[in-house]
Amino acid sequence: MTQRIWSALRTATVKDTGVVFVGNTISSILGAVFYFLLARIAGPAQFGVFAVVAAVATTAVDLFDVGINAAVINYASRLETRSSSLRSALTRKIWISAVITLIIILAAPIISGLLGQPVLTDAIRWAAILVPTKALFSFVRSGLQAVKLFVLDAVLDILSSVVRLGLFCVFIFGFSFNPVMAAIWGYAIGLFLPAVVATKKIWRMMGKLGNNNANASGFTSYQSYMTAAFGLSAISGRLDVFFLTRLTTLEAVGLYQAAFRLFMPVQQLSSSLSRVLAPRFGGFGDKGEAKKYLNKSLLMSAGLAILMFLTLPFLPWGIKFLYGSDFTAAAGNAFWLLGYFAVFLAATPWWAKLLYFHSNARGYAVLAGGQLIMLLILMPILINVFRSNGAAMALLGVNFIAAGAAAYLVRK
Repeated sequence: MTQRIWSALRTATVKDTGVVFVGNTISSILGAVFYFLLARIAGPAQFGVFAVVAAVATTAVDLFDVGINAAVINYASRLETRSSSLRSALTRKIWISAVITLIIILAAPIISGLLGQPVLTDAIRWAAILVPTKALFSFVRSGLQAVKLFVLDAVLDILSSVVRLGLFCVFIFGFSFNPVMAAIWGYAIGLFLPAVVATKKIWRMMGKLGNNNANASGFTSYQSYMTAAFGLSAISGRLDVFFLTRLTTLEAVGLYQAAFRLFMPVQQLSSSLSRVLAPRFGGFGDKGEAKKYLNKSLLMSAGLAILMFLTLPFLPWGIKFLYGSDFTAAAGNAFWLLGYFAVFLAATPWWAKLLYFHSNARGYAVLAGGQLIMLLILMPILINVFRSNGAAMALLGVNFIAAGAAAYLVRK
């Protein structure tokens, strides 16, 4: 067993994951400071307002954006389809994000009404700026990940967090902005500026605009399934915030999000691992080689997930220390969310193999639809019984089932 662990640790996967994770760790620390500072300045209710409007905007962009990014990573990792896939992705992102942004601005009163919080209308309109900026930022990063430029990718991630935190402080302490508005604009500009920095590199990868020498065969079909799958996943991933907003209070949303934000480093680690695994699984042509690689990556992800439980005794203290005494009630949420994120991290290699070795975007879409249906049924029931803890319980149970299904689909 020791030899197997040592062999896994010596792989290029771990080295690249290390580069990405270091960058993500620094970015996560800066991001955590941003959220801790926002929570302390705004309080639970206003923190809840930001959490809800950010969830609305990020859900809207994820409906189309994540699927396109996954297709870019899959097709731009191959030289013969790199140029055309990047061009196609950028064109789609520009016009779709413009349409979605306009819809959010016009439909803000309807959205806030559906959430049972009309007070959110103006904040939702302002948060619409996150749609085009997030789409552009993720396009640049997915292009860099496709060609394994993980160092530059990590630098952009860090720069984004630095700009977001710095501008938030300037807006709050220099111009006395409302905390929610300061957070929205700091977030948006923090996405836009790093994307501009890397534009020249991505433009070179796209080649000359008149050159159509490489058609990304299957790009549209693959991206369509991925968009459907990740769109469903985006909705599933925000149902906790939406149901809590509708069925409880903005203060309860703020407390829940405070607990959720504690585990952002875990989400970042899973994202780092996935970005490293994706082009490798996409490049394998042999089932035996892919299976051997899967076993090594599972050994690493499961080990990291188990280590998470060492933080269990320190969660109540950590919440009070980081957020202040107004957020101590978030500890109960944190206990359940710890289990959810542990399963989330451990299952990362299964999802990567399903999407990038098997290219089974259709299977992923079916699983995402199943998750959404289960959450739509379970979450309101559990929230009504267990309040905010019920949202975390639903996430844990459904994610455990989905991880098992993914493992079954990639068994061969």
